Amino acid sequence: ILDIHTWGFEGGWTVSQEYAQSTRDSRLKMRFESQDVFLVMSPTDENKSGRVELLLDGKKVTTQGGDDVKNGIVNVTTDRLYHLIHLPTSSTHTLELRYLDAPIRSFAFTFG
Repeated sequence: ILDIHTWGFEGGWTVSQEYAQSTRDSRLKMRFESQDVFLVMSPTDENKSGRVELLLDGKKVTTQGGDDVKNGIVNVTTDRLYHLIHLPTSSTHTLELRYLDAPIRSFAFTFG
C-alpha cells in the first residue's frame, strides 16, 4: 500500500525532471486525499492521441470521473490539464492510470 500523496510506476517509463513518459501498458498508481484530481498530460506526437484508463480503488472509474473522463478513459489529444477525478467530498483513495497507448507524457498532479 502506498503512503498518502505518493506514487509508484509499473512497466517501462522514461523519467526526466519535467515529466514521466509512459510506454504502452505502463501504469502509474498514487494514493491521494482530495475531492478532485487533475493531471497535465500530453502525447509526444502532435498528430496522435493516447488513451489512459482510470481505476479508483481497483475499480474502473464511472460516476467519479472528472470532466475529461468518458467510460473510465481519458483521451489525451493535446498538452493540457485533464480533470481525472471528481468526488462528492474529500476522501482518501488509490488512483491507477493504465496507459493503453504509447507514449504519453505526464507532468504534474494537482488537487482540489
